[in-house]
Amino acid sequence: MSRSAGGLTESTALITADMAITDALELLASTGTGSLPVLDPTGTQLVGWLTHHQVLCALQPTPWTAPHAAP
Repeated sequence: MSRSAGGLTESTALITADMAITDALELLASTGTGSLPVLDPTGTQLVGWLTHHQVLCALQPTPWTAPHAAP
């Protein structure tokens, strides 16, 4: 099994930091893994991970809190 950036196998789908978010989300949805590694624009250094959870948190509005009752 060949290795590439960060010790990941070449068969792993990769996202680069300069990729359009729509392309990254499409790739994330198509893999069914729940997360994908994010590489630098040259594709040689691992710079992070994109997860379904992060996407959902970014899309969720700030949680609403009920106003406190006056004492």
